[in-house]
Amino acid sequence: MTSGALDLRRLCIVPRRFAWHVAIDVVVLEAGGSLVDALVLAAVAALGNARVPRLRLLAGEAADDVDVEIDDDNAAGEETPLPIDADALPIALTFTQIGGLNVVDATLEEEACATSRVIVAVNKRSEVCCVISDGEGGVPPPALHAAAEVAVKLAPALLDHVAAAVSVADGEGEEGTATGGAGAVAASAAGGGRA
Repeated sequence: MTSGALDLRRLCIVPRRFAWHVAIDVVVLEAGGSLVDALVLAAVAALGNARVPRLRLLAGEAADDVDVEIDDDNAAGEETPLPIDADALPIALTFTQIGGLNVVDATLEEEACATSRVIVAVNKRSEVCCVISDGEGGVPPPALHAAAEVAVKLAPALLDHVAAAVSVADGEGEEGTATGGAGAVAASAAGGGRA
């Protein structure tokens, strides 16, 4: 990530030798529209729920050699959260252009009628991190500005909802909102399946 959401220096275990590698793989089981939005929400929830085990550094055979191993005495609650600045993590909001109007959270049927779409990525600080436009029709500048303004207004509340769902999945928040880790978190954050 180049948004600064993930402090790459804090992923370092031994400088120039060992570092944590963060990857997110997503499997789409069903798509009902606004797929990019749902995938980004799932990724944000997974990053918010990710933990790394405690490690031990061991002296190697050479004087400057170091080996790393997972601490076998690591209790379940002693894992460390990934070094994430949650306020810098962006979410995506897709605005589908239908008849000159911006439609948010479009269904597959609505997407089939679209001339184009605009995806706006915004973080909790209301910073626009990315704007992507695609499709056969152009996006008029007023529609682009309107999409960005709506995304800036909606993103903080959506990210708060994701954070609350991650807290519940971690056992820290209110019961009954979401359980079962990042998958349930993403479903809860997406409003039961639609982002």
